[in-house]
Amino acid sequence: MTFTRLRIALFFATLVSSLHVAAAPRFWMLTDVQIGGVPVTGYFSYDDATQTVSNWNVHVGDRWLGITFPAFTFLPGNSSASGHHDARSPVTSIILISEFVTSTYAQRGRVELDVTRTVDLFVRTPLDGSSPTVPLDLDSGLRFAVFGMGLPSAKVTSGSLKLMPVPPPVVIVQVDEFYNAALGHYFITADNEEKRWFDSGVLGGWMRTGESFKAYAKGSNPSSAVNAVCRFYSPPIRQINDSEYYKGSNSHFLSAEAGECMTVAELWWFAWLWEGDNQFQIELPDQTTGSCSPGTIPVYRLSNHAGDGSHRYTTNVAIRAQMLTAGHVAEGYGPERVVMCALQ
Repeated sequence: MTFTRLRIALFFATLVSSLHVAAAPRFWMLTDVQIGGVPVTGYFSYDDATQTVSNWNVHVGDRWLGITFPAFTFLPGNSSASGHHDARSPVTSIILISEFVTSTYAQRGRVELDVTRTVDLFVRTPLDGSSPTVPLDLDSGLRFAVFGMGLPSAKVTSGSLKLMPVPPPVVIVQVDEFYNAALGHYFITADNEEKRWFDSGVLGGWMRTGESFKAYAKGSNPSSAVNAVCRFYSPPIRQINDSEYYKGSNSHFLSAEAGECMTVAELWWFAWLWEGDNQFQIELPDQTTGSCSPGTIPVYRLSNHAGDGSHRYTTNVAIRAQMLTAGHVAEGYGPERVVMCALQ
């Protein structure tokens, strides 16, 4: 009887121990990381027992490699991540891949814009928590491909991974809407400093509409497949070269879809100025049905195609109907043209 009890006790102790190891991914922060002179920040979680990366939020700055690669934030909604450790080698690798194809070129009778960005992070110290700081291997780097053609990679020149004692918090922000009657334009922002500018009158003519929706803060730690929201600005007049000018809309454009962000940056550079890739973070709807996941609600994007091309973003179906009646065009996914999914 004693021997049987001892075997049972050992079995449960082993089971609990194995469950503890497998269910305890550690969060690692990128510290002072430079790749090809560009700062790379953020974090990821890694379970060394299962070699699984389950959460990542890594930001890479602008790159120029014959084609402009605007800043990009790798997130579960716009990229894939994997970890690997070969018992025959001391190297552990964390690989983040963002790949998308946009058909804008094809619609114009040209080739498609096919872009892949890959971040490779190599370390020669196990990511098992035995060391709180792990230097990155200089064989790590950042790789690009466009149209299936590889471009020069950039190497890690400095930096390390630092073990985080607790995961980053989940931070929810309110995206508020403002209106300028003189322009007839709407503007949304999650940035508190920008809100203060509008509220204080520093940027005159803007008033809150009272409309808003909720999203995740950049750098937050949601478990869902979130995406970074890029933003562009179209100035009233933009000088393209010594003799050419482009008349813009004096308004902003936002998207949570990585392919659309790259399309605007590469194909519409003369009309829309890049303002950043990570204004806030939010889910995308199903790109076929336009449906949002449980706990989220649709965000609609309305474009003034017949006027100056300005946009409005709203979760209010009555406002959506009013804008459509006024001649605006709905942009997005599915029959209802949903462009993002805000938190309830």
